[in-house]
Amino acid sequence: ISLPNRTVSAVQGIFASIAGLVIISSVEDIMHDRHWLTNAYALFGAPYFFYDTWAMYLAFVNSKDELHALPSSSRIKKFLLKNRLMMCHHIFLPIVYVPVIVWWRQGLGDFFVGCFYLFELAVPFISLRYILLQMQRKKSLIYAINGILLIAVFALCRVLLFPYLYWSYSHYRDINVLSVVTSIPKKCNIGCAFLLIMQLYWLSGIIRTAIRTVRDYVS
Repeated sequence: ISLPNRTVSAVQGIFASIAGLVIISSVEDIMHDRHWLTNAYALFGAPYFFYDTWAMYLAFVNSKDELHALPSSSRIKKFLLKNRLMMCHHIFLPIVYVPVIVWWRQGLGDFFVGCFYLFELAVPFISLRYILLQMQRKKSLIYAINGILLIAVFALCRVLLFPYLYWSYSHYRDINVLSVVTSIPKKCNIGCAFLLIMQLYWLSGIIRTAIRTVRDYVS
């Protein structure tokens, strides 16, 4: 993916994170307090995922000359197979997550939506990693520091976020954390479990990449 695409992704991640922090810090009642940024940013940010999908497809097609000779349907199939998890993420968010935020949740839980916006805090570090790779800076100090920060931020904002959400709700309801699982709708638990599994998969990949980088540097 080109440098401009990665730059756009980083900027979007920063904007989403700022929106999330503003929402979280502005509400007291985590279920009923509202903030105008919650729905506004969902509508503002949704087109980005369609743009990024198209940008990823163009980068994929232009990565190998032989792909240009294939029919469009074959190119799309190869692209989807190679990026199936990322495409699930890019399709799920604008088509499912945005309607849930704007309409289906009926104005409840702006705090939790703000927390999920913090998912994007890892994106600038992911983008910087790709930018440094394209600049042939894989063995630089900044690449190593960015890799450490990426693991830490990803783990904090995309993995540890889920226990924090359950703890916040338990504190709000004054119940045991384990009781939250049975006191909220099953669809909430299923959705969180699905998202958490995806984040753990990606985090393991980031860690494996970091280990390979250290081995290459040492050798």
